[in-house]
Amino acid sequence: MKHFFFFTIFFFALFVNAQESKIDHTLNTYQKINRGMTVLSTWAASNMIIGATQIGSDQWYYHRANMLWNTVNLGLGIVGLYQSKSLKEITDTDDLIKRQRKFEKTFIINSGLDLVYMAGGLVLQNNSDQELAQTGSSLILQGGFLLLFDTLMYFTIRKERTNTLKSVPQFGLSLVEMKPGFSFSLSF
Repeated sequence: MKHFFFFTIFFFALFVNAQESKIDHTLNTYQKINRGMTVLSTWAASNMIIGATQIGSDQWYYHRANMLWNTVNLGLGIVGLYQSKSLKEITDTDDLIKRQRKFEKTFIINSGLDLVYMAGGLVLQNNSDQELAQTGSSLILQGGFLLLFDTLMYFTIRKERTNTLKSVPQFGLSLVEMKPGFSFSLSF
C-alpha cells in the first residue's frame, strides 16, 4: 500500500511538472516572438513616418525607399503578431518544438536574404544616378537592421527550443492517459 501511495504521488508530480513546463515554454516562445514582431513593426512605422516628413528633400529617394521597404516590414510584423498568437493554442510539446523549428528556419533564411539585400545595396550605392545610389543606401540600412533582427530572433527561438527539449525526458517518452485531457510523461 505504501508503494502504491508513493507511485501515485510520484506520477502526479510528473504530470504537474510536465504541464507547467510545456505551458512555460509555450508562453516564453510566444512572448519572445511577439516582442520581436513588435520591434519590427515599430521600426517599420518609425521609418515610414520619418520618410513622410522628408518629401521634397534632397534625400527623398533614400526616404522613399525606406518607406516602401517598411510597408513590407510592417505587413510582416503584423502577420507575425497574428501568427504568434497561434502558439497559445499549443497543447503538445512535439507541436511546440515543430513550430519553434519552423520559426528558426524562417529567421535563418531571412538572414541570408538580408545579406543579399545589403550586397544589392552596395552595388546600387556606387551608381552615379542619385536615385539608385540613395536607394542602395536604403537597402544597406534596412538589410543591416533586418540581418541583426533575424539573427537575434533565430538565436532567441533556438534557445527556447533547446530549453523545451531539456524539459522533455531524455531516455524515451511514453504517454499515459489518466482520463481525457489529463496525461503525463514517463522517462525510462
